[in-house]
Amino acid sequence: MSRLDQRFDTLDGMRGVAAIFVVAYHLMQRHGSTTFAGYLAVDFFFLLSGFVIAFSYHRQLAEGLSPARFMAMRMVRLFPLYAAACVLGIGKQAIASALHDDRAMSAGVLMCSSLFGALMLPSPCTATMFPLNMPTWSLFFELAINVAFAVILWRLRLPVLAIVMAVAAVYLASRIAPPLYMDSGWLWTSAPFGAARTAFSFIGGMLIYRVLPLHHRRASWLAPLPLLGLIALLLMPTPVSLRPMVQLLIVFIAFPALLLAGICLEARPGVAGCFRLLGNLSYPLYALHAPLIALILPILTQAGLSPLASMAMFVVVMLPIAHGAAVADGRIRAWIGVRLKLRRGATRQPSAAEEAALPPIALLRPATIGEESSA
Repeated sequence: MSRLDQRFDTLDGMRGVAAIFVVAYHLMQRHGSTTFAGYLAVDFFFLLSGFVIAFSYHRQLAEGLSPARFMAMRMVRLFPLYAAACVLGIGKQAIASALHDDRAMSAGVLMCSSLFGALMLPSPCTATMFPLNMPTWSLFFELAINVAFAVILWRLRLPVLAIVMAVAAVYLASRIAPPLYMDSGWLWTSAPFGAARTAFSFIGGMLIYRVLPLHHRRASWLAPLPLLGLIALLLMPTPVSLRPMVQLLIVFIAFPALLLAGICLEARPGVAGCFRLLGNLSYPLYALHAPLIALILPILTQAGLSPLASMAMFVVVMLPIAHGAAVADGRIRAWIGVRLKLRRGATRQPSAAEEAALPPIALLRPATIGEESSA
C-alpha cells in the first residue's frame, strides 16, 4: 500500500489549525472580544469525522466487525483525555467552591454532573449538557452518530443518506437565528440543533468518501491551500444581517469543498511533518483547553499581565501540556487496547486515517472559575 493510501497529512494539518483557532477564540471570549465565528469549526470536525470514520471502518463493518467492537475502539480513542478533562473540570469547581464563588456548583449538582460525566452522558442537573467541560457536548453527539454509523448508516444507499442530510439541512436553515446563529447545541433546549449539525456534516463526510475516487489524490506543494482556506473562512468578518446565510453557506458548501481539497492535495514530505505535529496536538488542545483556561487565565490576569500578554502566556503553557498529553494518551490507549484485545489499529499510534477521526471541536463561551456557559 502506498503512502497516499495510508496517510492524510493535509487533513491532520487542517484539524490542527482548527484546534488552534478554537483556543484563540475562547481566549478572546474570555476577554469579552470575539471577531470571528470559531464555533463553525465544530461543523468542520463533524464533516472530517464522517469522511475518516467511513474510510477507516466501512469495509471492516461490511466484513463482519461488530458495532460493539467498533464502539469499544472509539471509546479507547476518546475516553482517556476526556476523563482527564473531567478531572480538571471537577478541580475547577472545587477551587470555585473554596473561594466562595457564587457561580460554583452546589455539592449535589457537582456530584450529579460528575456521575453522569463519568459515563460520558449529559448531566440532567444543569441547563447545559456537560457543565464540567463544555466541549463534551460535541463528543456526546460524535459518539451518538458513531453508534448510528455502526448500526445502520454504513448500510444505507446514497439516496437515503442524501435525504437524511437534506432533512437536517432544512432544520438548520429554519432554526438558525441571532444571537447564537450556528453556535448552538450545547444546551438541553438546543440539543435538536446540535443533533442536526452532527447529522448533516457527518453524513456529508460519508458521502464524500462514497463518491470520491481516492486514486486522484496526489502529493502537491499546493497542500497548504486548504489550510489557508479554512483560516480565511473562520476569520471572515460577516455583517450581522448576512450572518445566517453566510454561515449556512460555509457549512453546506465551503467546508465540503475544503475537505475535498484537503483529501486530494496530500502534503509533500517537506511539510507533512509539520501537518502531523498539528494533528497530534489537536485532540489534547480540544479536550483540555477549556478547563485550563478557567484555571490558568485568572492567575495570569491577577499577575498583572495585559489581556494580550496573558493570552500569549497561556498558549506558551498550553502547547507543552498538549504535547505531553498526546504522548501519555497514546501510551494509555495502547495499554487499554492490549488488555481489551482490540485490533492493532486501535492500540498502536494510529495511522493518519484513523488518527484524523477525532471528535469535533466543541466551543465555549467565556469560561469563569464557576460554571461556564458554552457554545
